[in-house]
Amino acid sequence: PRRAMSASAKAGNVLPRQPQPRFVGTLPATNSIPVAVPITSTMTTDGNFHARRLAFDGNKLVAQTAGSDDNKLLVFDLSTGSPVWTQTITVPVNTRDVVVRNDVAYVAGGNLYAYDLSVNPATQVLAGVSCSDSYSVAVDGVYAYASSACGDGHIEIYDITNPKVPVR
Repeated sequence: PRRAMSASAKAGNVLPRQPQPRFVGTLPATNSIPVAVPITSTMTTDGNFHARRLAFDGNKLVAQTAGSDDNKLLVFDLSTGSPVWTQTITVPVNTRDVVVRNDVAYVAGGNLYAYDLSVNPATQVLAGVSCSDSYSVAVDGVYAYASSACGDGHIEIYDITNPKVPVR
């Protein structure tokens, strides 16, 4: 028999602070049907695509790759309850982390990139990192944080008052 499912969510990043899990709702038993989304050649030509990291906010889900072609992001619409692929984003460098907030995907790779997911194809803004070597990204309120190697392992802080245009 199908049972109702409750879900709680917690931020996947620990920088700058880790919030407590928040209750996000209960799905009735009639909606608790598992759904699998196969990655097809229409979505990406990388036959080794593996969804290494998932990030979502509202009705947007972004899957980041692992494998031979680490510069792809797959964007899905969740508004129907099942993920529907909408676009593939090719980042100019290999990606290491992704966070989605307010229809913007913040991507850490060689730099910090912001992709406007409200349009298709998504538009890109290069926010930059001091040494072009970012590893992870976290978003809290009107700030984005990107960890960088730069010889000292520092954290870059960006003002995202305008979410689509991060300013260091």
